[in-house]
Amino acid sequence: MKNRLAILVYSLLFIVVLGVCFVRFHNNLKETKKTPDIKIVGVDEIVSNPLQFRGFIGVVGEVIKVNAAKGMFLLGCQDTCIIMPVRYKGQMPKLGDRITVFGEIKQEKEKYIFEATEVKLN
Repeated sequence: MKNRLAILVYSLLFIVVLGVCFVRFHNNLKETKKTPDIKIVGVDEIVSNPLQFRGFIGVVGEVIKVNAAKGMFLLGCQDTCIIMPVRYKGQMPKLGDRITVFGEIKQEKEKYIFEATEVKLN
């Protein structure tokens, strides 16, 4: 009976030690795989010169119109005179939300559309 109890205690201790090692390894792995800084700009900067921004970026703005059926919304400034169309396949933000969208600018014919892969509420 004592041998079984000792085996059970050692087995539990071994599992705990493995768990601690896994957590430490996982945290170290996350620290070594940090992503490079992503440039975050305002909607007005993008609209004034979309060709200046290539690659993966973040854009801060306010949702001024949502068309969930088309998977699109418009992102604007607080004065809403500048707008940027955003295509997004995920959960649509709500009208008036202040958000940061992450993705890339795409040119379709003579228009620019921001292809978002992620939306974060500010």
